[in-house]
Amino acid sequence: KSGWTTPPSIHYNPPQFVNTFSLPPGGTHMSNADAILQQARNTLKQRKPDEARALFLQAAKLKGIPLTRYLQEARQHMKDANVEEGTKAYLKVVDANPTEVEALIGLARGAIYMGMLDEAENYLMGVYRLAPNDPEYYIFQGLLHEARGDLDQALEHLGVAVEKGPDLFLAHFNFGRLLAQFGDIENAFEALVHSTRLDPNSYDAFYILGMVCVKAGQIGDAIAAFNRALEISPNVDIFATLADVLVQAKDFETAINVLNAGLNTCDNHPALLQKAAAVCSQAGLIQNAVEYMEQVVAQVPDYLQVWLNLALYYVLTEDLEKSEQAARRVIEIDPNEWQGYYHLGNLFETVGAYEKAEAEYRKAIKHAPADEYRPLGNLGAVLLEMDDDTKHHESIDVFKKVIEKVPASDWRFHYNLALAYAKIGEKSKVRALIKEIRKGAHPMDEVLDAVNALEENVFSTQDEIRMNQALSSMMWDARRLSSSKPTPKKDDDEEK
Repeated sequence: KSGWTTPPSIHYNPPQFVNTFSLPPGGTHMSNADAILQQARNTLKQRKPDEARALFLQAAKLKGIPLTRYLQEARQHMKDANVEEGTKAYLKVVDANPTEVEALIGLARGAIYMGMLDEAENYLMGVYRLAPNDPEYYIFQGLLHEARGDLDQALEHLGVAVEKGPDLFLAHFNFGRLLAQFGDIENAFEALVHSTRLDPNSYDAFYILGMVCVKAGQIGDAIAAFNRALEISPNVDIFATLADVLVQAKDFETAINVLNAGLNTCDNHPALLQKAAAVCSQAGLIQNAVEYMEQVVAQVPDYLQVWLNLALYYVLTEDLEKSEQAARRVIEIDPNEWQGYYHLGNLFETVGAYEKAEAEYRKAIKHAPADEYRPLGNLGAVLLEMDDDTKHHESIDVFKKVIEKVPASDWRFHYNLALAYAKIGEKSKVRALIKEIRKGAHPMDEVLDAVNALEENVFSTQDEIRMNQALSSMMWDARRLSSSKPTPKKDDDEEK
């Protein structure tokens, strides 16, 4: 997060308590500080960490090493998420005083953050040898286990950390966070609430608490937690998350107000503009949704998905010209994106320009995935609309292909196929399809009403001209039952 790319070398050997003694390099001649330093090392090897610490501090003072300043610098760097510089400062401390538990824990923390898990384990081993009851050892040992994927051990160590450090924020916060991962929402809630009391200004604690409240169905508490997180650190993610929860509570007006505040705070961030468009859409404010999306593409001109959404929403605002422009912009951005052609086909079909619609649907079919049936289904419906017997015959082949792609429970295209057979006078095939549909369709399926009307017009009308007129009036059924309008696709951010 601090922007560095190459982590510093933080190799460390924990203190070994071995009863050995060796002279320093260079024989017996050494400064007073060096002599004290050697004595400190030997004392540490004799498992006398408190005495060794006093000697290390004495030697550092004689050498003029500003340990207090290094510790202060390290704390500030870590607070600012500048892990590289924090690690460097802690290393200076440990080089001069390997018994400084705070520095060892800081180095373990940095190593975990950087994914240097073996180094983190080494530092924590040193902490344990110096201070086996230090609760922070259990916190970071738990986080190390979590980083390695051993969540059971992680939870166990964090539980010990809570017992040994009842007033430590990191113990309760991480314990609650991990409990939530295990699905223990009640205890997670309790631990996280306690963590917010220990640190009322922790953005992360209130954010995770809000997430836990959402899982528990406590929407009011979730909104309160997210609002507090927002006060602490306004950012794109918290504005969007709070808006999502407000939408879940059906409070669309407040959600939009929150997003507008976020847009003012976060320089009209495209993610918040998209979120605002989605909320307006859910609230039925289509024109407002369009305005937000127009701001998105003004910032990100090649944002294909938003252009697709705009093409759809312009139809809802009855601005077909802009809808066509948006669809053509999609094709300009990616000539292989089938939905742009598909949308143009829909537009041309809507205004009765069937030949143009046919051409666009054929392009959509060419670029669509193999299992995508919608452009094929719409092509069949358009061919059926045209005053051309050859097109009617082709529609039969098209609908047969569609039937191979759709789920077995979808009988809409069987109806369309029956309608196509009726158009060319194949009454026996119409009758067979009607029988098949009635046998397979759910009793509440709307296709059955269309089938009944088709049967009446085909088999109850003796006058061929009147029958054809009746069939022509049913073409809207073919369009309606062909799923002719694409469904707006949500972005990943909208599904969060």
